[in-house]
Amino acid sequence: RITLSKKTLNLKLYYNLEKIRTSHIIEEIEKLYDFPIIVLFGSFSSATDSIESDVDMCIISNIEKEFPIERYEKILNRKISLHIFTKNSFAKAKRLNKELINNICNGIVLSGELEVL
Repeated sequence: RITLSKKTLNLKLYYNLEKIRTSHIIEEIEKLYDFPIIVLFGSFSSATDSIESDVDMCIISNIEKEFPIERYEKILNRKISLHIFTKNSFAKAKRLNKELINNICNGIVLSGELEVL
């Protein structure tokens, strides 16, 4: 496995974030979920992704809906794994699925403000 320099990781992270931004997925999620918290987490957010890696995103909102991700999977040429929570179910997950929540909290907030405590 190749170890990337800090500079290369920073450039790759910028590239990953720019791909997300130009796909317009954030704007579409914001429209559908009415002021959601959106967090990018996992390997895509730490620039340690490979060509086979998916894009992990968390949506926290008071609205429970499925998001049509197929279009954005084609744009990004990646599978997208969405983890959708209401504020109540996110609070419950903090107790029941600490590893997932820890990964989300160590991600990059793309919209809104993530309350950790």
